[in-house]
Parts: sequence; C-alpha cells; structure tokens
Amino acid sequence: MMKNKSSYRKYLWMAKSIVTILLIFYLVYKIDIVESIKLFKRVNLLLLIPLILYLPSLILRTLRWKTILNINISFVRLLKLSWVSNFFSNFLPSTIAGDSYKVIKLRKELGIRNIIESIFFDRLSGLIGMIIVAAIFSYDIYNVTNSLYLLIAPIILLLLAIMGFFFVLSFNINLKYYNYIRKTVLEFKNRLVSTTIISLIYIALGAISFWVYYLMFDVSLNFLTVLTLYTLTELISFIPISINALGLREGSMVYLFSLIGVSSEISLAIAIISRLVMLLQTSIGGLIYLFEK
Repeated sequence: MMKNKSSYRKYLWMAKSIVTILLIFYLVYKIDIVESIKLFKRVNLLLLIPLILYLPSLILRTLRWKTILNINISFVRLLKLSWVSNFFSNFLPSTIAGDSYKVIKLRKELGIRNIIESIFFDRLSGLIGMIIVAAIFSYDIYNVTNSLYLLIAPIILLLLAIMGFFFVLSFNINLKYYNYIRKTVLEFKNRLVSTTIISLIYIALGAISFWVYYLMFDVSLNFLTVLTLYTLTELISFIPISINALGLREGSMVYLFSLIGVSSEISLAIAIISRLVMLLQTSIGGLIYLFEK
C-alpha cells in the first residue's frame, strides 16, 4: 500500500511538472517576455502597499484558523506557524502542501486529525468566500467582458456549494470519506459565518494589492472589476494541475485581464512581480524557522 502511494505521488509530481513546463512555454510563446521584463522599470513606491498588506492579510488568515480551532492557543504562535507554512509553500507542489508544517508542529499537542480538519475547513472557508464574491459580481463582470462563461460559472459554483452543504447536513450515507466530510462540516458549521466574513475581508485586501499593481503600471481600473477578476484568478489557481499554480496563475491573469483590454505583457509583468513579492514576504517565515531551529 505504501509503495502504491509513493508511486502515485511520484507520477502526480511528474504530471504537474510537465503541465507547469508546458504552461510556461505557452506563455513565453504567446507573449513578448522581453517586453514584459522591460516594463519592470515602471515599478515605484506604490509597490510598498502590496508589501505592507501582506501582514494584515496573514493576520486575518491566522484569525480564521484560530476561530476554526476554537481552542486556547497563542495567536502569535499560530501566526508564526502560518508564516513558516507560507514560506515552505513556495517550494512544494502546492500551497496546501505547506500546511504539512502546521501538522508536524501541532500533531502531538492537538492530534493529527484535529489539525487536518482545521486546515481543511480553513481552506474551505476561503474557497467559499471566493465563490461568493465571484457570483455576486458576475453580472457586472459580464457587462464589462461580454463573457457568458464568466457570468454562469461562478453562479453554478455557488449553487453547487450550497446544494453540497445542505446535502451533507441532511443525509447520512455510510461511506468512509463522506462520513468524514459530514462530521467535519457538522463540527464547524457554527463557525462558517464568522470564518466566511474573515475570508471576504482577506479577499478584499488581495484585490487592493492587484488594483495597486495595475495602477503602478498606469492602468486605472474599476476596483470591483479588479476584485472579481482577482477572485476568479485565485479560484483557477486552486485547480491542482501545476506546481504551486506556477504558470496557471500567470496564464489566468493574462487571459482574464485581456478581456477588459489590458495588455498581456503588462499582466504578465505584474504576475511575475507579484510572485517575487510573495517570495520576499514569505521569506520572513523562513527566517522565523531558522531562528526557532
């Protein structure tokens, strides 16, 4: 069994690596990468805003996680764990893989199952928040882009999420993984509203960073439009087909913002800069890890 799991992980890693390389090659083929790099000279002091917003965003995510855990544990400790976890996520196959550090550090104190359940629901709350935002503003983004897909897809996702939630609450089916999910949802449902509100504020901060990036490149956009496209970009990045959404996130940014007339070279430049900024922000988590070691 262990050998089969190891082989599965190896092939999954290989598949993601291939997809990542193909996505990057496609971007380089379709977009003038040299022109995108030349645009870096437009970077100015506005970059400080996304840099500064990382800390309040991390505080919100930690607050959401602490709300889900619902135990007497130091907020500062959870904040450090989240920061280090985000650092490791840069070098692992997915952002979720970085959460393994949280499991390692808290498994003896809280139990592996409790930690995994809290991380699962934390991610679920963030995903629900994104779906809600995308669905609410889907008509507005349709008016701007005339894309029927962007109108229908978020609404369908929201309806599926609502139906799935009520189905899990209403029906008890004797299936191993279904029972596990049902137990988790029942346990955390009373905290769903508060964690979703936190998620919405967190999403707004991320959208502000995107809006500032485009403003820095002399592209003035309606904030609600940026909010919706940012949310859709993050939703697409959830699809686990590349390493840490590399290539997928950049490609979705280029495509979605091209629908409102933004140059592909500008969007790619912003995507690269924002990823570099994320590396810089999360590197503090690496320093925390080294000092604590």
